[in-house]
Amino acid sequence: MMRGKIKRKMMKRKIKVIQMNLKETQQFFHLLLAFAFIIVLSQVAGAVVAVLVAFVGMVVWMYRILDHDDQYYVETGKRVTDRDYGDVRSEAERRKL
Repeated sequence: MMRGKIKRKMMKRKIKVIQMNLKETQQFFHLLLAFAFIIVLSQVAGAVVAVLVAFVGMVVWMYRILDHDDQYYVETGKRVTDRDYGDVRSEAERRKL
């Protein structure tokens, strides 16, 4: 009779220990999953920021090349002849000089 009670108590303790171990393992995997999610999210955010910076850079570059040349021509009536852009005058304009 006494042995049966002791066995049952031991089994209950074993079940509790197994349940606690399972809970700790589950918490560990949740923590691991959270870290993985944060890493992936930071990589995606970094890629989005890189694409946005590249796009803004391209727009600014296109604005500087296209709009400034046109604006200079509108204001002065002359073509841009700058060493950065090269000689963009037409052949007829060069012959006039």
